[in-house]
Amino acid sequence: MRKILPALLACSLAVACQRASTDPDRPLQAPRGYLNETLLNIAYGLGNLDLIESTPEVPENLEAFKDIPYKTINGQELQLDIYRKKGLREPAPTLIFVHGGAWKKGKRQDYLPYLIDYAEKGYVTATLSYRLSGVATFPAAAQDVNCGIKWIKQHAEDYGIDPDRLALIGGFCRGPSFPSARLRR
Repeated sequence: MRKILPALLACSLAVACQRASTDPDRPLQAPRGYLNETLLNIAYGLGNLDLIESTPEVPENLEAFKDIPYKTINGQELQLDIYRKKGLREPAPTLIFVHGGAWKKGKRQDYLPYLIDYAEKGYVTATLSYRLSGVATFPAAAQDVNCGIKWIKQHAEDYGIDPDRLALIGGFCRGPSFPSARLRR
């Protein structure tokens, strides 16, 4: 029975994949290497499909200020990155991206495609590191985010940031940091 069940599952999957109906007039089709949408969905579900280039090159029209220390605590240096258009003449609205990972994992570079995209649209973008839960317990990460925001406000003039036009963006399991983040002066 244990040998029959996997074989039956594989056969069912193969038949379902071959019979997956799609409208032939649709403009979107499964990319090269995938027979149809069902296999594409399976690959996505298993995490075998990259939906976005995670490490794009920074275009020539942008300035990147990387690995800027904003806080050192217990010997750990926390850093942030800032991206903006070259030749920025007036303070611009700023989007601060905080990576997700339920405080346990992730890194500030996770949002690089978005940082670049929005910087090209005229925003200043920033992303920051915080202490993960394996290093420090709650509310350390939220406190680190607040320190990063404070540092960005204090150095706004140096990077062409309008301190009155900040937005905080992030991916969180339960969104615990946003209510505690201090965007106001």
